[in-house]
Amino acid sequence: MDAATSHPVIMTLQLGYNFATEDLGARYNIFDNEIQDSAITLIKTSETLRFLDLGVTSMTMATIVEIADAVCESTRLVVFKVESLSHKIPRPLKRQIRARLTENVKTAYGDDMTYDKFYAGEQRWLISPKDVRLIDSGYRNRDMNLARRGEMVLEKWWKDENELETVMNAEGV
Repeated sequence: MDAATSHPVIMTLQLGYNFATEDLGARYNIFDNEIQDSAITLIKTSETLRFLDLGVTSMTMATIVEIADAVCESTRLVVFKVESLSHKIPRPLKRQIRARLTENVKTAYGDDMTYDKFYAGEQRWLISPKDVRLIDSGYRNRDMNLARRGEMVLEKWWKDENELETVMNAEGV
């Protein structure tokens, strides 16, 4: 997470065990209290971060509250997600976070944009740009429907291990 802090254009950061893929040999990411300082620094210093999903964590409630406090001071974040393996996040804390995110959405998207309207529509473009998202959704839906009818078998997009190895060894920007 420290590396993301200095990234000049990062808008979205989704972490957590659900992004580990067996095909790529990735291990589960279940964060604990050790990420508190990095998360708070990222939230407070990134000029471009809009979407932060820490996934399911083993953080203590005290750590979650500290990170939530940073979220509630942010004027840029419009999406923040965190879950706990061992604690239920209190409703007052959820409401406090939601109130800040709602303010930030109105600032970024206009006063007539509700958080629910934002979440149902505009937030998806923070995950993938419109051109990528629309193409991906179109093919995924088409292939899923063909598979349901038994007209196609869903397969990984790579055909041999060389392509998989290329993906595994790729370096980002």
